[in-house]
Amino acid sequence: MPPALRAPRPNKLSLILDWDGTLTTTDTLAVLASTAYASDPSITATSPPGIPWSSIVSAYLTDLRAHTASYSCPPAHRTSYPAERAWLRSLRAIEAASATRAVDAGVFRGVGGAEVRRVAVEAVARGDVRLRDGWARAFALAAAATAAAGRQGGVLSTSVVSVNWSRRFVCECLRAAAVAAQDAGGDDVLWAVRACEVFANELPDVVAEGAGQNQEAAGLEGKALELRTSEDKLRQVLRIRERDSGGESTTRTVYVGDSATDLECLVAADVGVVVRDEDLGGGQREFKETCHRIGIKVRRLTEWSAFDERRGEGEFPTSLWSIGDFHELSEWLERVV
Repeated sequence: MPPALRAPRPNKLSLILDWDGTLTTTDTLAVLASTAYASDPSITATSPPGIPWSSIVSAYLTDLRAHTASYSCPPAHRTSYPAERAWLRSLRAIEAASATRAVDAGVFRGVGGAEVRRVAVEAVARGDVRLRDGWARAFALAAAATAAAGRQGGVLSTSVVSVNWSRRFVCECLRAAAVAAQDAGGDDVLWAVRACEVFANELPDVVAEGAGQNQEAAGLEGKALELRTSEDKLRQVLRIRERDSGGESTTRTVYVGDSATDLECLVAADVGVVVRDEDLGGGQREFKETCHRIGIKVRRLTEWSAFDERRGEGEFPTSLWSIGDFHELSEWLERVV
């Protein structure tokens, strides 16, 4: 067969990123939760005693195991994307119960915007929250592409979509990391971080302070977000794509994720990119097995050649793409933006 023709560069590209395990090297919710406990000792010293974070995690895992055991279609029988999607969507009640459990236990009671900012700045400085190598390069590239839009007709927008708490925490971590990365990317990184939209769940006290009434903690429809499942993430990604495209067929969406919760978004994007460490973590390993089981190949992003090349005849792509860090993503973006 002749080589595939290179598609024209899109006029606009929307880069949408997952947060925990994708933009960051590890999950960050435990960092925020531990600070909440430290800031309010009464959470674990009430009468009756409050619920420690380990118990909340344990209760979630117990619910998940019970649901897995009772679910009508076990993993070995879920050999198609629709079957796996149905499984992911069946987890809504479990995810919602876990969130409710944390709120009812008062885990984040008294943690407002100022406290979240302090926690984020300190967590980034200590290395408790680490962004992946090359992240600043990718964000600086977004700023440069946007600045050049008037001359070249192209623009790269960035968004973060997460099912975890807290939107304010994600924003403040990004800002703190951007300040630390100024030597590498200059003011471009700070500008790009400020321009990046973050869609995630918000802490009750942050919402109560009034953030839930504006874009600081609102979705594209002007409502405070509640993102719990892969379906919720997909809905938000589709809103972003519709908003950014403005009806133009030359707009393309790139989604970057690392786990099963990202599957629906990865499949829906024009280019779905999976983060894989050299030593796969538990979630990455499970997701690798899932892709293999449902027939989706994951190839290195360096093998990519043209938009839409990966799409097959059905409703899911023939290929997703993988990266080890954001330098690889940046090199690819430099080719297509």
